[in-house]
Amino acid sequence: MSLAHVTACNPGFATVGVSDVSDVHIESSLFENSTGAPWQVGLFVVSGHVTMQNTTIRNMQVGIDISRSGSVDIQSFNSYFPISMPTDVLIESPAGTNFYGVSVGNGSLLNLGAAKLRITNPGQPWGGNTAGVFVSDGGT
Repeated sequence: MSLAHVTACNPGFATVGVSDVSDVHIESSLFENSTGAPWQVGLFVVSGHVTMQNTTIRNMQVGIDISRSGSVDIQSFNSYFPISMPTDVLIESPAGTNFYGVSVGNGSLLNLGAAKLRITNPGQPWGGNTAGVFVSDGGT
């Protein structure tokens, strides 16, 4: 499945959920929480695979959450849709609500290719279990 030029504001728990060995390409999109509603996830991947480029995730408590052997590739790829450069993925939190830019756990993978992953204003100022990229439980 391919998602391109999608703008999604103020989702329920997750803007996009990918599970059960599904495969999704995401590009040229914006996922945003503009209300400040608590605990939202931009991209939730559970045992699925996502290839992503040229997308912004804004003001989510977790930008990308990957678990249970899921995988996300931040990578330039040939597109069915016209794309402007750069192909970077941006996770930003101007509201300061972010706990994890990316959380990788339970044997999951985050792979960075030719596109850059940029995370701005990640985590919370008190430290503890908060991070730009948080890897746990056999994540890579």
